Amino acid sequence: MKSLKQMILNEIDSGKHGSSDDIAKIAGYSRGIALRKVLNDEKKEFSDLDSLIKLVKYFFPDKSENLLVDYAASLDINKQSARHMLEYLTMNRLFKDLSEMLDRMEGTTNEESKEWCKVYRIDLRYHECTTEKEYLTLIKELNEMKIKSTVLDIFRKILIVYCYSQIKRFPLDNVTYDLEYIEDTVTNNFMQTMYRIRTLEILSINSLRVHNDPIKARMFANLVISSNAPTTFKAYANFIIGQSYLFSSCGDCVSHFEESKNLYELIGRQSDANVMEEKIEFANVFWDKKNGVCKYTRNEMFRRIKNREDCIRYVEENKSEVDESFLLYLEGIYFNSESKHMLSIIKYTKKNDYFSTGFSKIELLKKGACREMLNELTTIN
Repeated sequence: MKSLKQMILNEIDSGKHGSSDDIAKIAGYSRGIALRKVLNDEKKEFSDLDSLIKLVKYFFPDKSENLLVDYAASLDINKQSARHMLEYLTMNRLFKDLSEMLDRMEGTTNEESKEWCKVYRIDLRYHECTTEKEYLTLIKELNEMKIKSTVLDIFRKILIVYCYSQIKRFPLDNVTYDLEYIEDTVTNNFMQTMYRIRTLEILSINSLRVHNDPIKARMFANLVISSNAPTTFKAYANFIIGQSYLFSSCGDCVSHFEESKNLYELIGRQSDANVMEEKIEFANVFWDKKNGVCKYTRNEMFRRIKNREDCIRYVEENKSEVDESFLLYLEGIYFNSESKHMLSIIKYTKKNDYFSTGFSKIELLKKGACREMLNELTTIN
């Protein structure tokens, strides 16, 4: 069977794609001869994994993922290409192949590869977590790690943010770095691009949830969408944009939720598409545009309370479907209670979710509450 490098060489030599120098530029090389030196030596690494990925996608667009997965299985686990391939596999949610590569890497004597294996093993566990306790366990392990690699330590901190966001907590401390730091620190183009995409995602989340700045959140999310990020990141970015419009525009909110749902369906992530379907229904309930009974329990609870239906028993039976902060908001509506709304705001701010304080803030403003006081309570210093 021909190696991937040989397959690329055959395509270059066919003459169907222009000169060697033209092809070299696609891969980031100045001359065709420099690219051929790498391709002609099976043991020689690409200095940047991005070069290989671009060539494979250019020559073999319909089977690029399968070819790169096969290539990953052939890599020397002690080399940089193997360490960086871990990021390619997880970014593209190829978790079976990631697990197999990590299993191979477990036995390495190379200290740097061991370190990368340890952190990306936690990333694999992160994708398997289902409970708050499991996420907190990962946060503890990540916080206790001492990482020698500056580049890898960026990913460790990114993982901490991911874990917190899954349990709806948004830490204030700077657990990740800004874009300028990544560009200065991560010199490898592939890793810089991937970590930049991840950081943009985190900045969009924190801008919305912590800083309650929908405009800035949309700016960062749109940068993800306009990048070469995998579809799953673009789907989530559309969710963030949709969420940023929840309190200001039903149409913009729902349209971005629908785009997110469509993208998740495109890549076969039906469970995430179902989550977006629930959020679309929720937005319609919030804006009083939902007719009839809701498909999702949380939304039906919300609809009944908003419509002043007899719902005490229904809420009592299903209150485990919503978190305490949102339940207090619902009780504030049903019982016309300002104190319940204030408690909801307090609960959300304790989690640093300043955006979600908007639910009760809107209700209190309707009742004539002091806007200046509410702004002070719902704005991070």
